[in-house]
Amino acid sequence: MDDKNFKKLLDESLKPIKIDIHSLKTDVGTLKTDVGTLKTDVGTLKTDVGTLKTDVGTLKTDVGTLKTTVSSLQTGLAQTNKEIKLIKKTQDQVVKDLGQLKPAVAYIETTVKGYADMYKINNDNMKKLEKRTEKLEQKAKIEPSPELILVGVQ
Repeated sequence: MDDKNFKKLLDESLKPIKIDIHSLKTDVGTLKTDVGTLKTDVGTLKTDVGTLKTDVGTLKTDVGTLKTTVSSLQTGLAQTNKEIKLIKKTQDQVVKDLGQLKPAVAYIETTVKGYADMYKINNDNMKKLEKRTEKLEQKAKIEPSPELILVGVQ
């Protein structure tokens, strides 16, 4: 085999290796770029983690404040519930007492209506008596003294 054929055979045999080496160089270049991007991402991630830690600290503080506020509100609510129960108890007693007073109020209303009716009858009778008295005084020519004249009887 001559040199030329040997070189050609060697070139043909090394061709896939050369292609693989070129591909490997391209992959290494890409890998270096990816590692650079990864380093940048890790830096960003570290910054974000620091920010998150700060935010978590703030949240813990806020949660503590909220717990205190909720506790205060619960205490106030418990006190309000006690007051509402007392008001309800008082209201129930008032309703019970009013229920017991209804018959007495109904009796008073009936009595007042009776007195009103009697007043009307008595007023009417007084008017009739006044007319009769005035007629008798006129016939007898008696002048009544002012203190004996009925006021408001028409």
